[in-house]
Amino acid sequence: GLSIAMLRLGISADEVDDALSGIVTTSEATGENLAVVGSIVASGMAQFNIAGTESAKIGDLLGKMANVSATSITEIGEALKYAGGVANAANQSLEDIVVVLGAVSSSQKGSSAGTNLSSALINLQKAASAAKSENQLLKMLD
Repeated sequence: GLSIAMLRLGISADEVDDALSGIVTTSEATGENLAVVGSIVASGMAQFNIAGTESAKIGDLLGKMANVSATSITEIGEALKYAGGVANAANQSLEDIVVVLGAVSSSQKGSSAGTNLSSALINLQKAASAAKSENQLLKMLD
């Protein structure tokens, strides 16, 4: 089940072993389904290149955000499906992205929050790239 799904995400067998205790702890502490928590933690590990030994920290982060905001671990996981890869490519941490998702959770949740966050990050990258190009052009003119 869960171990096989994690292996399919490219997580090594050793990291799966390391991750399982954190996943179980998070599931028990939040009441969320073990398979759901495992899938979300594993996806976060894969998207952000996080070691299995950090699974408890990921679980704590997800649980705390679900407790202090208007979102759930399941909704955060759904949002990460859409925003996680783009966020990592934009050099954003999982922690920062989960905090943003929690902050917008009163108006946006799940795939909607993830899609909008992904679009915002892409637009910021485009703007930063354009500004860098203009700055280089100005330096050449000096």
